[in-house]
Amino acid sequence: MRIIIKGAAIFAVASAGLTFRHDLAWAQARDPWSGTYFGVTAGAGYGAYLGNNQKIGNFIIGAEAEAKSGSHAYDAFVIEKAAAMDVNWGLSARARAGVLVMPSLFVYGIAGVGATEVMATDLGRIYRDTTFGFQVGAGAEFKLLDQVSLRVDYVYTNPTSPSSLGSIKIADPSLGVIQFGITYRF
Repeated sequence: MRIIIKGAAIFAVASAGLTFRHDLAWAQARDPWSGTYFGVTAGAGYGAYLGNNQKIGNFIIGAEAEAKSGSHAYDAFVIEKAAAMDVNWGLSARARAGVLVMPSLFVYGIAGVGATEVMATDLGRIYRDTTFGFQVGAGAEFKLLDQVSLRVDYVYTNPTSPSSLGSIKIADPSLGVIQFGITYRF
């Protein structure tokens, strides 16, 4: 019985070692556009994103989540009142799909959903609301090194609400943002 247990233990250790060598060789040979990435953005506030891409031929598909903070102007059309509007924070989940037009340039489209806190000020009174809506956009990412790239995105968010904040009536609560980012791939 001891011989069987020792033999099984030796087999398990040898198999784990061979699997590790195979995984290490695969990781070193894999495409730098595929895998998990993290990055930071600036443009309309500051943010961070985390995602994963998979390359299939010259096509890349992926998903990412983003969190943003920092106040920036909200380009809404306000009816009947002169009010200032800002976005305090935003969260989004979106898909990216596109093509490598050169080995170091990825051009893509964006589609997803987002939540944003909108704040309006009218004669010293502050109104806040959380809006939800869809996002669409486009972007380009340029690979500087195997693990580092720069990107620029245009993201249009069309929230389903609010149509008003307190006494302020809003005709078009949509928001278009250009943002720049730097990405690190694991």
